[in-house]
Amino acid sequence: MKRANIIISLLVIVFGLVAYWYTSDFPGSSGSETGPGFMPKIFIIIIIILGISLLIKSIFFENEKATLYKKRIAIFILLFIIYNILIPILGFYVTSILFLISLLWMNNIKKLVYFFFVPLGVVTFIFIFFQTLLKVPLPTGVFL
Repeated sequence: MKRANIIISLLVIVFGLVAYWYTSDFPGSSGSETGPGFMPKIFIIIIIILGISLLIKSIFFENEKATLYKKRIAIFILLFIIYNILIPILGFYVTSILFLISLLWMNNIKKLVYFFFVPLGVVTFIFIFFQTLLKVPLPTGVFL
């Protein structure tokens, strides 16, 4: 497991560096606005930092036993596929609420308060930040 983590972390770092190099060809910003390469560079920097942290953890710290929850991983992948299929049909907001409730249920969350406030809070944040402030259109479906 330690060797695999080192190899994967090096691949992630190299992928991040190559991706960052490719984003340098994006057009520059005009005035005070950020250009089209700003957000990809932010995400790429985060990916590189995560790759470096995995590399440091793999080299200097003892790895815990690898326990795979194959059933939970398969259920998550299935939920994610269903989520992506339902977005154009039901709309982003309704599908996201159902997806988040499913994830909470899958992770054995018992308090009903979380089933109400977490999906509602996440969807409200996405609405305010992306649709209202950044004017990013989100997929609409039958309901919204």
